[in-house]
Amino acid sequence: MMTKTVYIAGALLILASGAFGQTLKKGDRFEKMSFKNGNGDDLIEIDPTKNKLTIIDFWSHSCSACIKSFPKIEEYRNAYEGDVEIILVNPESADSTENLFKIRTWIEKPKVKMISGDRVLQNMFNVNGRPFIVWIDSTATVRAMTDGIPFNKKNIYRFLRNEDFAMNEHTKVTYVTSFFDKQFEHDLLAYSYLAKHQIGINNGAKKHRSFYERDITLSGGYSVVMLFQHAFEEGDKFDFGKPWSIVLKCEDSSIYKVPESREDYDSWREEHAYDYDMRVPLGKEKEKYKLMKDDLHRYFPIKAHIDTIQLPAYVLVKNQNRDMLKTKGGTPINTFFATPKMANGEIISPEKRQLVNQPYEKFSFRIKSLVEIKLNKPFIDLVQYKGNVDVEFDELTLDFFTMEGLVEELDRYGLSIEERIMPIPVLVLEEQQ
Repeated sequence: MMTKTVYIAGALLILASGAFGQTLKKGDRFEKMSFKNGNGDDLIEIDPTKNKLTIIDFWSHSCSACIKSFPKIEEYRNAYEGDVEIILVNPESADSTENLFKIRTWIEKPKVKMISGDRVLQNMFNVNGRPFIVWIDSTATVRAMTDGIPFNKKNIYRFLRNEDFAMNEHTKVTYVTSFFDKQFEHDLLAYSYLAKHQIGINNGAKKHRSFYERDITLSGGYSVVMLFQHAFEEGDKFDFGKPWSIVLKCEDSSIYKVPESREDYDSWREEHAYDYDMRVPLGKEKEKYKLMKDDLHRYFPIKAHIDTIQLPAYVLVKNQNRDMLKTKGGTPINTFFATPKMANGEIISPEKRQLVNQPYEKFSFRIKSLVEIKLNKPFIDLVQYKGNVDVEFDELTLDFFTMEGLVEELDRYGLSIEERIMPIPVLVLEEQQ
C-alpha cells in the first residue's frame, strides 16, 4: 500500500493514502496510523486491530478535568493490559507537554502512548471540546465518541463482553442567554424554569451584569439536594456544603443526591439531574430565594427546613486572659495559606506562614477550613476576637496538618481547641408520602 508523509506541528505522521483529511463518525472505520513525536526516532502506532478496545483520549493542558483523570487512566491501563489500549492526544507541542510535567510535579504522567502537537486526529474526529473520548473496537470500527463521564470501568467491562449499551455521544456545548426559550418548552415543569438536565446546554451566556442580582441560574445537572441547598443557603447567609450539614430522611437517597461512584453518574444524570433558571422583576430581588423554595416544594415530595442538632465539634477558646494576638501594626502581610501558590511558573512556599496586621476573621476562617476539611467535624470559634492580629505558623502546620501541631501553634497565642457537643444548624430534607 502507498503511504503518505505529512509534517504537523513538530510531529511526523505516516498514514495510509486517502485517510488524511477524512472526517470520521460513529460506524466508520479507522485506518492504522503512525506518529513520530518531537525529535525521537520511535513511532507511535495506532492500530485498533491489535486490541479488543482502543481508547483515544483528547485532552489539553488547560482542561483540569482531563488532568484529574490521569490516575484513572493509569488504573485502567494496569487493569486491562492486553485488552485495552489508551492513547492520549493533545494539541500542545511535545516540548511544552514535557515541561508541564516537569514544572507541575504533582501531576503524574500516565504510562500510555501520548501524541502531542496533534491537529490531524483532532480534525479527523471533529473534536469540539475536552475531554473527548473515541471508542474503537477490534475491527477498527468507531463505536462511540463521548465526553469523559462514560469512560469508566463499568462501560469498559461491558464493551469487552460485547454487551449492548448506550452512551451519550459527545455534544458540543451550546451557550444560551436563558432557558426561557421555545426550544425548551417541552421540559418546563414550573413557572420558573425547572427541568430535567439538558445535556450539552449551558445557561447564563452573555447576561447583563444587572441580571445576576435578579437571577438564580443553576445548569450543568443539579441533584435535588443541591437545589434545596442553594435555595436555603440564600447566597452566603448559610453554609450547608459540609457532610454533616444536610440531613436527608427518605427511603431511597439515590433519587435525591449525586451517587458516590462516578461510574453510576451517567445513568443517574439522565434520570435525576435538573437545571433551574429563574428571574424576578426589578424590586423583587430579595424574594428570589423564597420563590425558589416554593418552586422546589411544589414539585418535589420533600419538606425542607433549617433545624439545630447537637453534634460533636471542635471549639476554639482562650486559655489565658492575656491578649497575645494584637497586631503591632506595620505593612499588612498575608502568607497564611495551606497550599503552595504559583507565580511566574515557580512554587512559592515560605517557611513561615504569616498574618501581619490582618483582621482576626482571616485567621479564624483559615483554622475553620483546616479543621473542617481535615477532621470532618464542625468548627466553632468562641474567641470572637475584634481587631487586627499578628500570627505566625510554621509551614508544616498548614502543609502537613496534624491536630498536635495545631494545638502547639495555638497555645503560643493563648488559644486552645477542644472537643465539645455543640448546637449546629443543619438543613433537614424529609420525604413526604
